[in-house]
Amino acid sequence: MVRIRKISFLLTLSLVCLMLMLGGCGGNQGEKDSGASNSTSDATTQDTTPIKIGFTSPLTGACAKGGQDMVNGAQMAVDAINAAGGISGRTVELMSEDDACEPQQAVQAANKLISQGVVAVVGYYCSGAANAALPVYDRAKTPIILAAATATNLTQQGYLNVFRIQGNTDQQGMVAAKTMLEGLKGKRIAIIRDNTSYSRGLAESTENWIKQIDPNASVTSEEITPGEKDFSSVVTQIKAFNPDNIYFTGYYAEGSIILKQLRTLGVKCQFLAGDANNDPTFVAVAGADAEGVIFTSPPMVEGLPAATKFIEDYKNRFNMVPAAYSVYSFDGVNLVLDAIKRANSTDGPALIDALRDTDNFKAITSDISFDEKGDLVEPGIVTLTIKDGVFVPY
Repeated sequence: MVRIRKISFLLTLSLVCLMLMLGGCGGNQGEKDSGASNSTSDATTQDTTPIKIGFTSPLTGACAKGGQDMVNGAQMAVDAINAAGGISGRTVELMSEDDACEPQQAVQAANKLISQGVVAVVGYYCSGAANAALPVYDRAKTPIILAAATATNLTQQGYLNVFRIQGNTDQQGMVAAKTMLEGLKGKRIAIIRDNTSYSRGLAESTENWIKQIDPNASVTSEEITPGEKDFSSVVTQIKAFNPDNIYFTGYYAEGSIILKQLRTLGVKCQFLAGDANNDPTFVAVAGADAEGVIFTSPPMVEGLPAATKFIEDYKNRFNMVPAAYSVYSFDGVNLVLDAIKRANSTDGPALIDALRDTDNFKAITSDISFDEKGDLVEPGIVTLTIKDGVFVPY
């Protein structure tokens, strides 16, 4: 009896030990499995969320054609980087908003882009819209690339996150003044502007340069309101002044109409226009009257040696020739993508630092480097004219 109990006790003890051993092994195995799982998770965890690039331009209103051309160029840059595998395995997404060239709507669009988590913003056709939105991006520490807005003050307000990839209105005003006074030998200059910050800035800069170059030149200035169609009062005043040259600093929607009304009234002197008019729509509306008009402008895409492939790809995709600022939008997005790679980050301050350190980035429009204000170190302003309905160097 004692022997049986002893055997039973030993069996029970053995069973308990076995269970404890199995439990211990199971526990250890569980820890190993857990460790392996964590190790695998650490090794494969990678941020695959899209990198969001903001874009804003006028998609409605009188300048919608120019704004859509800019969006097209930006989207081409995004699609190209995604076709090449994105950035560190992450795709890029273009978040586009309509600012309608209106300051209030531009602020709303900027706030929406920030709320969507964009890491940078490219765009702006109208300087007034850009100027209104700049404080929004400054507070969010989000870099912004100005692809078309040229008002000089945009980069003179102390914002460290603002960069412009073409010349400003002061540089353009100098070229306009020299063209009219030295190239065309004008003595009586009429300037027509609208009430936007871009147009007023370009008009004031041009008049200042005229006074510096030739203090004896006679200058008159007239102002219109964007959106109007009848400019007979202004045109009559200009005719009475009998100018040698007329320089229009507004946008193509009004510039093309003013030109036609001037010609109808018999004003035949040389007509010049700022860069907001170098769009095929100007030629389409002005028709034969557009022939011979002179434009001050950043280099057009047709005159850029590096733009051959861009022009071909744009035509194939959109079935039209690229307008003035589509290539600048393309370059602006690519500049942001390059800064992301150099910073190895999408953090706003890191991108701002990377953009400020940009040294001869090889873009289609130019080799891009920035001065302390965020303007191009070597901006290019050229003069163009219309010959046989096409923009060509003047």
